[in-house]
Amino acid sequence: MRFLILILLYLIPLCTSGKAVQQERRALWVVRYALSTKKAADQIITTAKSLHITDIFVQVRARGEVFYDSRYEPVSSIIEEPFDPFQYVLDQAHKTNIRVHAWVNMFYVWSGAEMPENKKHVVNHRSAYILRNDVFPDYQSLRTQGYEGFFVDPKVPQIRTDLLIMLKELAERYDISGIHLDYFRYPGLMYSFTPASRTQFMMTHLYDPWLLYHTPEDYSQKYGYEVFLYADNEYRESLREGITDYLKQISQTLKNIRPGLEISVAAKPDYVQAKHRYFQDWMTWLEKGICDFVVIMNYRTKYDEFVMILKQLQEPQVMPMIIVGISTYNQDENAVIRRLRTVKSADFSGYALFSYNYLSEHKNYLEKIRVELNAEEQGE
Repeated sequence: MRFLILILLYLIPLCTSGKAVQQERRALWVVRYALSTKKAADQIITTAKSLHITDIFVQVRARGEVFYDSRYEPVSSIIEEPFDPFQYVLDQAHKTNIRVHAWVNMFYVWSGAEMPENKKHVVNHRSAYILRNDVFPDYQSLRTQGYEGFFVDPKVPQIRTDLLIMLKELAERYDISGIHLDYFRYPGLMYSFTPASRTQFMMTHLYDPWLLYHTPEDYSQKYGYEVFLYADNEYRESLREGITDYLKQISQTLKNIRPGLEISVAAKPDYVQAKHRYFQDWMTWLEKGICDFVVIMNYRTKYDEFVMILKQLQEPQVMPMIIVGISTYNQDENAVIRRLRTVKSADFSGYALFSYNYLSEHKNYLEKIRVELNAEEQGE
């Protein structure tokens, strides 16, 4: 009996310590251009293994086009060979312990002054549901104001249905570990409107939200400043709640199809900005278990700013559900190594490097990162 008690006392710390149970996530974003040919795709898993990567986010939808054999959405012309590149990468990954997540650009669907030629593209056949201020947006004007391009309206039921069909296809047809939602947010308050969602809001709240921001002074003078503040808060909250409710629907639907599937979201790293500027309330998502984890895109090139973001997130209950995204394209390898060490010393879930493509194109850079990660793996 005494021997049994000693064994139990030895095991209890292992069972209760998060560090002992939870494996550090070492992730890598794979941008779609790596899927153009089999030869290009061959290097993805090889490189991931050399970096001791545990998870890869493979971009399978971007600019409203997909990089797999889809029944519903146009397949990208970037693919140069007659093969399903996503299945090809999956087949190789399944020979290893690397988890594969389908990385999907959600509401951001196109960039460029010329519209896509394919009539089935969402910009063409759902043009009424492209977010705008008042009229259909001009691409150059969007870029001048700092927006990436064209976004669809996440509040419109038809858009939600279209996107959910696409996500269900991935969950049903591919043996994946997770689905990673990118651009799961609004581009900003001033481009949060479509005729359909304005009408939907007016039917519930009895005022046109666009008028709040088109002529705010006139609105305040006519109805009073307190009324303006109330209406402004009400509209902003509707945007946040709309995205949160949709994430609940996505998570429940996909997990019913594939139990154990992980739902993750790429998030703006400054939580206050994410919540109030992009209406991406990701802290609430984690606290309520609406998604499994988020990857914060902490691409700050100034180290003090990078650390400040992390200090804002010192919440023990959510830190194990946060992966810290680290950029490679805008800083040298020494800066990346410093950030890797910082994240490793904290209680976050792990890190994600952006991106595989940059590392694979810069061999010396890749080698220095590989040496660092190998040393960490060996405990040196």
